[in-house]
Amino acid sequence: MVVVVIREVEIDNIIPNTFNPNFISPEELEELRRNFSLEILRLNPIRVREAKYVKYSDLPEGKYEIIDGYHRWLVAREKGLKRIPVEIHNCSDEEAERTCVTSSLNRGTHNYLLLSVIFEKYYREGFTQEEIGRRFGYAQPMVAKILGIYSRVLPLLLKKLNYKNVLIFPGEYSNIIENYEILREVVKKTSKKINNKILAELATISNDSLRERVMDWLLTSNESIATKGKRISKIAAKCNEIERYTKARVKTEEEIQRVIDSIKEDLIEAPEGTLKSRIDLFLEKERDKEKEMSRAASFLDEISVSSSDDLNEEEVEEAEKRKKEKETEAPGVLEREKEGESRFESGGGETAQRKDSDTKTETSVPASSAPASMPAPRVIFADEDEGDERLTEVLEEVVEGRADGAVIRGDCFRILDLMASRGMKIDLVVTDPPYNISDKRKYIKKGEGLVKFKAGDWDSRDFLEYVAFVEDFLRKADEVLKHGGTIYIMLDRPTAGFVWKLMELGGLKGLHRAISEHFGIRCSFENEDSGGSNEFGITFKNIRIWKKTNPVPSFKDHRDMHNTEFILRGVKGDDYVYNREDKFLGDIDECPIATGRERELYPHPTAKPVELFERWIKRSSNVGDVVLDPFAGRGTAAVACLKTGRRFIIMEKEREHFATARRFISAWLRK
Repeated sequence: MVVVVIREVEIDNIIPNTFNPNFISPEELEELRRNFSLEILRLNPIRVREAKYVKYSDLPEGKYEIIDGYHRWLVAREKGLKRIPVEIHNCSDEEAERTCVTSSLNRGTHNYLLLSVIFEKYYREGFTQEEIGRRFGYAQPMVAKILGIYSRVLPLLLKKLNYKNVLIFPGEYSNIIENYEILREVVKKTSKKINNKILAELATISNDSLRERVMDWLLTSNESIATKGKRISKIAAKCNEIERYTKARVKTEEEIQRVIDSIKEDLIEAPEGTLKSRIDLFLEKERDKEKEMSRAASFLDEISVSSSDDLNEEEVEEAEKRKKEKETEAPGVLEREKEGESRFESGGGETAQRKDSDTKTETSVPASSAPASMPAPRVIFADEDEGDERLTEVLEEVVEGRADGAVIRGDCFRILDLMASRGMKIDLVVTDPPYNISDKRKYIKKGEGLVKFKAGDWDSRDFLEYVAFVEDFLRKADEVLKHGGTIYIMLDRPTAGFVWKLMELGGLKGLHRAISEHFGIRCSFENEDSGGSNEFGITFKNIRIWKKTNPVPSFKDHRDMHNTEFILRGVKGDDYVYNREDKFLGDIDECPIATGRERELYPHPTAKPVELFERWIKRSSNVGDVVLDPFAGRGTAAVACLKTGRRFIIMEKEREHFATARRFISAWLRK
């Protein structure tokens, strides 16, 4: 039974309690000082207990340990009070700890780092998480997180702050008082960098290396603690997803750590999709190295077998056996790739009909998800490094109707030339080339400030050079576009207007003439030996406008919000396809920008919504037609084609964006 007595005692005879999870900020402590008075202390006295009831430490007789009211006692000492009123509760260690925690629960002054030590002590004594929660007024899931702070966050924090060899619970309760005071020092040092929410989310990150990277950011970033608190949940979820994604692709802990180390420096700012694409590229390079080493070893074994006259029959057989074992290593690598890439984004299920080889990869939708009356789409992924013969084979598969799509990593100008030289034709071009926007005036919002935006090294040219770049592209697109075909090309406002006016003066011939004669820029096709033709069939019909229904707000005082983009629509001949659903169809397409989880998983600096491309594809092509996008980005056009029953050929030069497009398309195929 707890006996409660109220009396005044000497303030020097009152000792702070060891396990006190309460911590208030310097600002809150200053407010307590301003409002403090002895009368208030009489109305709300400090709770203490006599020394004889304290079992875990040796307090001298006549001393009192604080149960609740540490900060009031601290201010009373500062004010010079000699005696203060107290409530004496003669209770056990367990009752004192419970009262200390529960009496301040509603105040919101608990620090989870300090509280984790109390929870850990009870957990080691055999209490379950549910029992700890009932004792101290916390739900079981939060108890689990706070226990995770002790095991995952506290050791890391002590390491980062150079508290070496600090043991909070070294088996017995030795040095507890000294160590707990060190913890209070740690809390004071980090109170402006890390709060309870951040501590709890840190504890959910399972990978040690990723958790350490996040801790480094928290301790060194100049972002406010409120901003960090808003970001930490997504960052923690991203860490666990990256670990899951990596484990689905490699087997050993050493391999997992090597992959994670390759991307962890960009962990905080890079979108989840970008990190996944970089993991894919890293593993691809690793596989290439393994295959080269395997081929080299096989070659050496072959030389050894063929050039050694002194080998007996048994030795020759053994060498041949070793050679065959080496030859099977590369397929083993590919089998690991197959197992990793055939997983759903969410971690479950296997896709059907996936084939990998040294030269090509074909992906099909799961057999269960494809309609019984329709074959599963067949999409081929290829790289220009595989050579023109392989690219020609892939392109012909699509153009001749044996495959539903081709995704090619490479320079679109070179691949378009290859298509033209083989006489290949397509029905529609829908593309979003680089906008030439990366200049010193472009900024975006990041955190609480503005940062310079760089869309990519490929996206920064002098204006006239950029116009010549567009003209060169249009010439090559014209060579592969069928008579009756259509082109949609997205351009920024100055370029779209400039090109349109030049078209009115004489089509692409006028553009060529204006650039060459008036501005003195020599285009690549002016060379007579290039084999290019000055006869063009594309004429532009109008400039369409994409009106964004959810544009990004403008953060500059003297600049309007950018909520439109411009599209030149051109045709080749008069009998072009135009499936107009509405006789009152105007030249404005209203459509939201790509946002949310999709943009995070499959990022690109200038990602366009699938819905927008889908509208143009339906309007200017028929089912089964071939659609071309030479600047594929994340593969928006390919997904739009798969949704509308068109075949497609898309190209992307940047390896990282190609990896993103591969994941985006494969994810849609698995739906």
